[in-house]
Amino acid sequence: MELRDNGYGIGRSRKINNNAYSESLSFNIASRSLSTDGSNLESNSRSASLRWVHWASQVSDIHGVKHIVSESSRFRKLLWTLFVLTSLGVLLFQFCESAWNYAQFYHITKLDVEYLPHMPFPAVTVCNFNKYRRSAITPTDMVHIGQPLGLVDTERNLNNPELFSDEFMDKWNNTDWEVEMKKPFDFTEFTRRAGHHFDETILEALWNGHSCTPEDFRDFLTHYGNCFIFNQYEEDEDQYHSMRAGTGNGLRIVLDVHSHEHIPTTDLEDSFINVGFKLMIHSPHEPPYLKQLGFAVGPGNHYFLALKRQEIIRLSTPYTSKVCEKSSEGTKHFHEYSMSACRIECETSLLVQECGCKLVEQPGNASVCSPQQVALCAHETLDEYIEGHIEFDCPCDIPCKSELYPVDVSNSGLKRDITGKSVGLSNYSIEYIKNNIVMLTIFYEELNFETIEQLPEMSIVDLLGQLGGNMGLFLGASILTIFQIFEYIFDEFKFCISVGADRNQQKRKNKKKIYECDDKSLQAPLSIPSQQAGIIRGFRNTTV
Repeated sequence: MELRDNGYGIGRSRKINNNAYSESLSFNIASRSLSTDGSNLESNSRSASLRWVHWASQVSDIHGVKHIVSESSRFRKLLWTLFVLTSLGVLLFQFCESAWNYAQFYHITKLDVEYLPHMPFPAVTVCNFNKYRRSAITPTDMVHIGQPLGLVDTERNLNNPELFSDEFMDKWNNTDWEVEMKKPFDFTEFTRRAGHHFDETILEALWNGHSCTPEDFRDFLTHYGNCFIFNQYEEDEDQYHSMRAGTGNGLRIVLDVHSHEHIPTTDLEDSFINVGFKLMIHSPHEPPYLKQLGFAVGPGNHYFLALKRQEIIRLSTPYTSKVCEKSSEGTKHFHEYSMSACRIECETSLLVQECGCKLVEQPGNASVCSPQQVALCAHETLDEYIEGHIEFDCPCDIPCKSELYPVDVSNSGLKRDITGKSVGLSNYSIEYIKNNIVMLTIFYEELNFETIEQLPEMSIVDLLGQLGGNMGLFLGASILTIFQIFEYIFDEFKFCISVGADRNQQKRKNKKKIYECDDKSLQAPLSIPSQQAGIIRGFRNTTV
């Protein structure tokens, strides 16, 4: 049997051999490409090692690293590596400890004493324990305020008729309640009119030995009615300053209690048992809060009040557990923030919410409580709030900066001034002085003040300073060394990106060459190697 060439055998042989040849070419090109990539990887590795050695020995400021890369002895390299790693470990430990301490936000308290040639004088507020003058109350007033303030019983009889004059009792017995109740009544006007006035309360006032005028005082309504403030802050007005320490360089006031005008009322519990004045020494920028603060002075005595001045500067969160308020931000009704201002405004908001009105002395535009509202709602609500029985969302944060005036008080008895130098002590009998006259001498003990300031135990500058010091101590490095490390990492990263891009580009070129070779091998005339041609000729001549 003879195998004949019908055209298919040779065709198949050509196709097979063309594919084999194409694959052989592709394999050779790919092999050369892999060989090239391998040599490039090895070259890149050597290049990276050389760059590291150059950076460590010539560029880096870190002590010890150059010995690791330049020492020929393996033992020394190992020793220097151990030294560098140990120093690095201690550095990291110190840094973590410093960062932890910084994150705790500890604070320290700095106490300093400063001396001034002249010291700002505080504000002095004086209030009579007796809120209303007995002689100023008319039968018409008594109809409106008698029962709410505890002066008249439910049967419209006076509780303490012996306190009133015969003239008043005659008018009272002839008063028509029904007619008087229909007349309008202004509680604010009554409080100001029936309260104690400046000209009859302050008999004498001297500043540094010079007489003061009523313009040096300011009328101010408080829980005790009409009060008088010396040196209250006012815009465009100069404040008083003490030029020297001692009793002769301060404020001296002679006050008259007017004990014969005393009348106890239920809206002021102190009036039942106390005779004298309530006194508060505070910052000129702070409103007086005599309902809960201040101290008492009684008649027949001369009180010496030796002042000190303290300035407290507080830190806010996170250094303390509470947020402090900046004094310059002010409040709704006061120019500067203070605890007294906040408490006054909170109590006002509480009464407006619970009773629908405010007290006469409270700030704001809400309507003033009537005597009946004061007796039935306002005072009871305030007492429960102060005692903590009413929850009202009105937090009063401590101010970031405040002024305090600690006082050392001493006193002596008073007698009549026979020399006539003191108007308040020369025109009255010894008995009247004993029962009515109070003298105050307010002065600075020294012209210095204490500054109590809270400071962060560690600031961000301190943290960086500790980090830099530890870096220099353990590695001989600095902040600039960190930038050197970042620069080296950036250069290496950029080099890796460029090598990867070149490698991908080379792969694309190699793949393109393979495709071009495949196309040419398929389109070109068959060129069979001599050995393969002999095999084919052998097939042609073979017979079966």
